[in-house]
Amino acid sequence: MQGGWDRDVMITSYMTGLPFGLMRLLAGFQRDPSTYFLRRDSYEPPALLLRQIWPWVEAWEARFNARHSAKKATWEQGGLDDDDFGGKSFLRLLKHLRRVLLQDLAVLQPKFPKMRLFGHRLFETPEWAEFVAIV
Repeated sequence: MQGGWDRDVMITSYMTGLPFGLMRLLAGFQRDPSTYFLRRDSYEPPALLLRQIWPWVEAWEARFNARHSAKKATWEQGGLDDDDFGGKSFLRLLKHLRRVLLQDLAVLQPKFPKMRLFGHRLFETPEWAEFVAIV
Protein backbone atom coordinates (compact mmCIF):
# COMPACT_ATOMS: atom_id res chain seq x y z
CA MET A 1 0.00 0.00 0.00
CA GLN A 2 1.54 3.28 -1.17
CA GLY A 3 0.46 6.80 -0.30
CA GLY A 4 -2.61 5.66 1.63
CA TRP A 5 -4.26 3.63 -1.15
CA ASP A 6 -3.68 0.43 -3.04
CA ARG A 7 -3.97 0.66 -6.82
CA ASP A 8 -5.12 -2.97 -7.17
CA VAL A 9 -7.89 -2.42 -4.64
CA MET A 10 -9.02 0.67 -6.56
CA ILE A 11 -9.15 -1.22 -9.86
CA THR A 12 -11.00 -4.24 -8.48
CA SER A 13 -13.34 -2.34 -6.15
CA TYR A 14 -14.48 0.48 -8.40
CA MET A 15 -15.98 0.47 -11.86
CA THR A 16 -13.20 1.63 -14.18
CA GLY A 17 -15.08 1.21 -17.45
CA LEU A 18 -18.57 2.62 -17.74
CA PRO A 19 -21.04 1.01 -20.19
CA PHE A 20 -21.44 4.12 -22.34
CA GLY A 21 -23.49 2.33 -25.00
CA LEU A 22 -26.06 1.27 -22.43
CA MET A 23 -25.99 4.69 -20.80
CA ARG A 24 -26.75 6.36 -24.16
CA LEU A 25 -29.68 3.99 -24.74
CA LEU A 26 -31.12 4.65 -21.29
CA ALA A 27 -30.85 8.40 -21.92
CA GLY A 28 -32.90 8.05 -25.12
CA PHE A 29 -30.08 8.18 -27.67
CA GLN A 30 -28.78 5.56 -30.11
CA ARG A 31 -26.07 3.14 -28.98
CA ASP A 32 -23.60 4.42 -31.60
CA PRO A 33 -21.60 7.35 -30.12
CA SER A 34 -21.59 9.23 -33.42
CA THR A 35 -25.38 9.71 -33.15
CA TYR A 36 -25.23 11.40 -29.73
CA PHE A 37 -26.25 14.98 -30.34
CA LEU A 38 -27.83 17.77 -28.32
CA ARG A 39 -29.48 20.17 -30.72
CA ARG A 40 -29.20 23.09 -28.30
CA ASP A 41 -25.40 22.76 -28.37
CA SER A 42 -25.36 24.09 -31.92
CA TYR A 43 -26.67 27.49 -30.76
CA GLU A 44 -24.10 29.90 -29.40
CA PRO A 45 -25.47 32.23 -26.70
CA PRO A 46 -24.94 35.92 -27.46
CA ALA A 47 -21.77 37.40 -25.94
CA LEU A 48 -23.89 39.87 -23.96
CA LEU A 49 -25.58 36.97 -22.14
CA LEU A 50 -22.34 35.04 -21.65
CA ARG A 51 -20.66 38.03 -20.02
CA GLN A 52 -23.47 38.28 -17.46
CA ILE A 53 -22.54 34.87 -16.03
CA TRP A 54 -19.31 35.27 -14.06
CA PRO A 55 -18.58 38.71 -15.56
CA TRP A 56 -15.09 38.76 -14.06
CA VAL A 57 -13.86 35.86 -16.24
CA GLU A 58 -12.71 38.09 -19.11
CA ALA A 59 -10.73 40.38 -16.79
CA TRP A 60 -8.90 37.41 -15.29
CA GLU A 61 -8.40 35.89 -18.70
CA ALA A 62 -6.69 39.12 -19.80
CA ARG A 63 -4.39 38.89 -16.77
CA PHE A 64 -3.48 35.27 -17.56
CA ASN A 65 -2.83 36.15 -21.20
CA ALA A 66 -0.64 39.09 -20.17
CA ARG A 67 1.32 36.82 -17.83
CA HIS A 68 1.81 34.16 -20.50
CA SER A 69 2.89 36.67 -23.14
CA ALA A 70 6.54 37.16 -23.97
CA LYS A 71 6.72 40.11 -21.55
CA LYS A 72 5.53 38.09 -18.50
CA ALA A 73 3.51 41.02 -17.12
CA THR A 74 3.33 41.29 -13.31
CA TRP A 75 0.21 42.16 -11.32
CA GLU A 76 0.98 45.89 -11.50
CA GLN A 77 1.42 45.57 -15.28
CA GLY A 78 -1.99 43.88 -15.68
CA GLY A 79 -0.76 40.30 -15.48
CA LEU A 80 0.00 37.88 -12.64
CA ASP A 81 3.02 37.65 -10.40
CA ASP A 82 3.41 33.90 -10.98
CA ASP A 83 2.64 31.48 -13.80
CA ASP A 84 -0.61 29.60 -13.19
CA PHE A 85 -1.55 27.15 -15.92
CA GLY A 86 -4.19 25.50 -13.73
CA GLY A 87 -5.92 28.83 -13.22
CA LYS A 88 -6.00 29.50 -16.95
CA SER A 89 -7.54 26.06 -17.54
CA PHE A 90 -10.11 26.76 -14.82
CA LEU A 91 -11.16 29.96 -16.59
CA ARG A 92 -11.52 28.03 -19.83
CA LEU A 93 -13.76 25.56 -17.99
CA LEU A 94 -15.90 28.38 -16.55
CA LYS A 95 -16.35 29.87 -20.03
CA HIS A 96 -17.51 26.50 -21.32
CA LEU A 97 -19.83 25.94 -18.36
CA ARG A 98 -21.57 29.28 -18.70
CA ARG A 99 -22.27 28.48 -22.35
CA VAL A 100 -23.74 25.10 -21.39
CA LEU A 101 -25.68 26.69 -18.52
CA LEU A 102 -27.39 29.19 -20.82
CA GLN A 103 -28.17 26.51 -23.40
CA ASP A 104 -29.70 24.25 -20.76
CA LEU A 105 -31.65 27.08 -19.12
CA ALA A 106 -33.13 28.03 -22.49
CA VAL A 107 -34.68 24.56 -22.61
CA LEU A 108 -35.66 24.49 -18.93
CA GLN A 109 -37.33 27.90 -18.65
CA PRO A 110 -40.48 27.00 -20.62
CA LYS A 111 -40.86 23.84 -18.50
CA PHE A 112 -40.11 25.47 -15.15
CA PRO A 113 -40.89 29.20 -15.52
CA LYS A 114 -41.30 29.74 -11.76
CA MET A 115 -37.80 28.48 -10.95
CA ARG A 116 -36.23 31.07 -8.69
CA LEU A 117 -33.18 31.44 -10.92
CA PHE A 118 -35.34 32.88 -13.70
CA GLY A 119 -36.03 35.94 -11.53
CA HIS A 120 -32.56 37.25 -12.42
CA ARG A 121 -32.56 40.32 -14.70
CA LEU A 122 -30.61 38.41 -17.36
CA PHE A 123 -33.75 36.40 -18.12
CA GLU A 124 -35.79 39.56 -18.72
CA THR A 125 -33.62 40.90 -21.55
CA PRO A 126 -34.65 40.87 -25.21
CA GLU A 127 -31.41 38.98 -26.00
CA TRP A 128 -32.51 36.17 -23.71
CA ALA A 129 -35.98 36.00 -25.26
CA GLU A 130 -34.43 35.81 -28.75
CA PHE A 131 -32.01 33.07 -27.65
CA VAL A 132 -34.81 30.99 -26.09
CA ALA A 133 -36.88 31.32 -29.24
CA ILE A 134 -33.97 30.05 -31.36
CA VAL A 135 -33.04 27.16 -29.06
